[in-house]
Parts: sequence; C-alpha cells; structure tokens
Amino acid sequence: MSGLLEREVASPQITSHQLQVLVNEYVVFAAHRIEWCADKILSEDPTPAIRKNALLWKINGIAACFRAASRQDPLGAYLDLWVLNRQMTHLFESPAGRDFFGPWQVDATAECHALDKRLQHINEIVSSDLQLGETFVERFAGDFPLISLHFDREPMASRYIEEVQTPSKELFQVVASLDSNIDELRKLTVVYAEHLPKQARWQAELFLVDATSLGFVQRPLQDLAMAATSVSRLADTAQIMPQLIDNEVRNLSNLVTEERKATLREIDSMRNETMHQLGVERSLILATLREEREASFTSLREERLAMTSDLNAEIARAMQATDTITRNRANELILHTPRVIDHFFWRASQVCLAFAIVAGLFAWRVIHAVSQRRSSLHTPAIFPISELSESAMPKASKTRKAA
Repeated sequence: MSGLLEREVASPQITSHQLQVLVNEYVVFAAHRIEWCADKILSEDPTPAIRKNALLWKINGIAACFRAASRQDPLGAYLDLWVLNRQMTHLFESPAGRDFFGPWQVDATAECHALDKRLQHINEIVSSDLQLGETFVERFAGDFPLISLHFDREPMASRYIEEVQTPSKELFQVVASLDSNIDELRKLTVVYAEHLPKQARWQAELFLVDATSLGFVQRPLQDLAMAATSVSRLADTAQIMPQLIDNEVRNLSNLVTEERKATLREIDSMRNETMHQLGVERSLILATLREEREASFTSLREERLAMTSDLNAEIARAMQATDTITRNRANELILHTPRVIDHFFWRASQVCLAFAIVAGLFAWRVIHAVSQRRSSLHTPAIFPISELSESAMPKASKTRKAA
C-alpha cells in the first residue's frame, strides 16, 4: 500500500498500512480515555453545567476523532488527529474553556497531554524528517482554534493535504491495496458502530440534563437528530451487531430506570420531610391548644370558685333572712297561742251546750212519744169487725213490706 507517507518521506520507517493500523488503535484508545474521564466527571460532580460539558466532550470529541481517522490517506488521518488533539488541549487551557469541568479541569487537560505524547511517539515511529510534523500541527491548531465543545473545526484537507499530489499508481498496485483499504475501513466502521449506541445513550443523558436543569431542549434535539441520521446511514453495519445493540438498549433502559428510581427516591424524601414538618407543626399546634385549654380551665375554675363564693354568700344571706322570718313567726305564734286556745275552748263549750240542748229536746220528745203510746194501749176502742179487718189489713201488709 503506497500513499502520502511514501510521497512525503524519503525513507519512512513504516508503511502507510502500518500507519493506518496505528491510527485505528489510537482512535480506539482516545475514545476510551475520553469516555473514562468524562464518566469520572459525571459520577463525581452534580453540577448541571459541568455534567453537560462532560457529555458534550464525550459525544462530540469522540465523534470528531472518528471523523478525523476516517480520511482516506493514513498520514492525513494521523495529522488530522494530532491537530484535533492539539486544538482540544488549547481549548481546555484557554480562558474560554478552563472552567468547563470545574475542579476536574486538570484531569481533562492531563488526558489531552497524555494523548499528545502518544501521537508524538507515533511521529517518532514514522520518521524523524517528516515535513508535516509537530510544527505544522502547532501552527494549524493556533490558526484555527476550537471555540466550544461542539468541535466545529476548520477542514484541513482542503488547505494542506489535497495540495500534495498523489503519485499515479499502476493497476496492480491499486488492486493490491484495495483489499487492505477496504479491510481497514471496515474495521474502523465496526469500531465506530460500536460507539453509536453509546452516542445515542449519551444524547439521551444530555437531553435529560437540559430538560431537568436548563429548561430547554433545542440543542439535545438537534444532537439526537444528528445521532439518528448517523444511525440510519450506518444501519447496514449495525445489523451485523444485534447483540451489541441489544446490550446498549438494555443499558439505556436501565439508565432510564435508574433515573426514575432516583426521581422516586427524591419524591419519597420530599414526602418524608413534608410529613416530618407536618408532625412538628402538629406537635406545636397541640402544645399551643393544650396551653390554651389549661388557661381556659384555670379561668373557668377561678370563675366557678368566684360564683360559688357569691352563691354561698347569697345562700347565707337567704338562710339568715329565713331564720329571721321563722323566728318572727314563732314569736307571733307564741304570743297568739293563749288567745287561740281560749277561743277554741269557748267554741267547744258552745258546741257542747248546743249538743246538750238538742239531746235534751230529743230525749223529751222520745219520752213524750212513749208516754202517749202507753196511754193509747190502756184505753181499748170498739170498732166493727169489717172496719177492723179493713184497717188491720193494710197494717199487716205494711208490716210485711217493712219486714
């Protein structure tokens, strides 16, 4: 395989194919280190702005690495990766980007320097007299710096790489290098396809961060649309990895489940705190009511004692007045008793006298009647028998009726 490396370097120490292998290994390593450092920041910092910056670095930085490594020529891909890393280092050390990750800014900058040393080591492996070396990389990174974590970069190929004329190749050279080019491109595509589900998950995390803390979702929706477009373009490649995609889908489901559980825990904590506050307030209200009730009972007890005292005084006065009236009535009765007794005996004497007169008259009448009957019995009368019988019969009937 012959390429720009053989054209620019008189006596390269490795071939373009070997350089492509080193570039592919570097891309995987850089993506792993960026993901590890960003996940460390996400796991240890709860600040929404820092978490968003870590997600943007992980999403856009890894995507930019794969775009740079996807260049057709291995040397162009290597130089583009080196420029990208140097631009990222300058961004993290610039005044605009030195506060992206707060206390973890030092870790992110250290990762960039470590990746730069690895690129320098590849440069030493390639050749010591490479014209498009560190000086070119530093100049280009200084002329076209990154301004944000969205990694909007100035294209390098249109300015420098394409100006180098690639030598013509024979048909056998093209056919011989075709298999290796397709194989390396397929490997790089497979590696990038492995990161696509992660990109979708990171986009979902970014959407959650924006929706819960920043209040707008325009940028996450754009990123999700970009991820959806990328997934649709690489659908054929993703079909050969159903197991990996299923695992990432499960990871996304688990992430949503964990977020839901965290939300439920927060709601439960708020409910417990509210119940505790209500309990405290209820205790205060009950204590206040108890004090007011005791005060009311004390006031009622005092009023009752005062009313009882007044009532006892009134009863004492009433009893005293009753005793006075009773004593006066008793004195009056004592004074009038002889007169009443005399009057009683006088009336009794009158009744007895009247009774004696009535009895005497009655006795005289009885005695007079008896004497008249006796005198009538001693003087017999002569009557005719018929008259006697007529006069005797009614008496006899009267006697029977009386009987």
